[in-house]
Amino acid sequence: MLLTGRAPRLTLRCLALNSPILSSISRMAYYLGVPSPATIIGTLTSLLILDILAVALRFVVRKSRKQRLQADDWLTIPALIVTIGMSTNLFWGVRTRKLGYPIHTTLDNMAPGVPTRKHDYAAVTLAPAALSLIKASCLCLYRRHFVVDKTNPRDLRNLFFAFSITVISLWGASLTLTYVFACGVRWELISAPPWETYGHCIDPMKLGYFFMYSDFVTDVLVVIIPIPFVWRMRLSWRTKCAVLCVFLLGAFTTVCSLLRMLFMLWSFEVGIDPTLDEGLMTTVADYWFTVEAHVGLLAACLPTLPGLFKGTKLGSSFKSWWSSSTGASRGLKSGKSGGIPGIDSEKSVAFINEDILRED
Repeated sequence: MLLTGRAPRLTLRCLALNSPILSSISRMAYYLGVPSPATIIGTLTSLLILDILAVALRFVVRKSRKQRLQADDWLTIPALIVTIGMSTNLFWGVRTRKLGYPIHTTLDNMAPGVPTRKHDYAAVTLAPAALSLIKASCLCLYRRHFVVDKTNPRDLRNLFFAFSITVISLWGASLTLTYVFACGVRWELISAPPWETYGHCIDPMKLGYFFMYSDFVTDVLVVIIPIPFVWRMRLSWRTKCAVLCVFLLGAFTTVCSLLRMLFMLWSFEVGIDPTLDEGLMTTVADYWFTVEAHVGLLAACLPTLPGLFKGTKLGSSFKSWWSSSTGASRGLKSGKSGGIPGIDSEKSVAFINEDILRED
């Protein structure tokens, strides 16, 4: 409750909604948006299995294609470990009935919410680390395909991606450390009621707003960065769209980030409302944090997986369909694909060219 943004204020802003209709609508939307324990377990278990498979297959593809493992691959390992930690946090919260269930705290008795606030602290501390690792992996993948001379310090594209990766890394590290030491070393305040942390901890409203908006903005930027690089290549428009669809899989992460941001904005406006259960409010925020990390990691790995099917009937069928629908295979073989100066178009879509289109 402390760190997801329910501010340390005693005024019940929801009670300022004099209209009982508006108040009823808000409560209805809140209860409809709370995932059930079965939904939490089922969704996160499925995503966890998919993430483990995606990361493992990513390395299998690199080895089978004899491609050198680079930063974009290695970053998925710590990202997976942190994401597993986030899911474990929610699983244990559901198991102990501190997440996914009402905990019935009141302004006079906040003690039942202590374990829930500890789960919340774990979620918001791990989330920036997981999300920054995933975004850095995506940027490293872009650098791998869109920068030809990665050793040239004067190459503008090389500098751009190096700067972007540095910014994302600093963003994740600073937020993680800020949440860890939000109350300094007074660890007892982590699970304390909001009014007891006032003046001793970082303002959760300001920190929550910064995390919420910066996460969404960086998600959008990571999604749109490859668009101009791909669109300027001398490829058919169908091929461009197909390549962009692979890169834009990260848009699913942006949707999760947007849903979480909308809920958090509503949560900030509500403040401390005795008619809304603290355990359920915390569940929604932590659940979407975790789903966003899982979906982001899956989206970061999917562009590397087409090579898994090379040499199989599925790969041959997909190759025939691709060639007939886009004409990309003919264009690449005849040397007509070309590219803008400094960008090797064939290399830039290597995960498609090498694994689907090109003949050995």
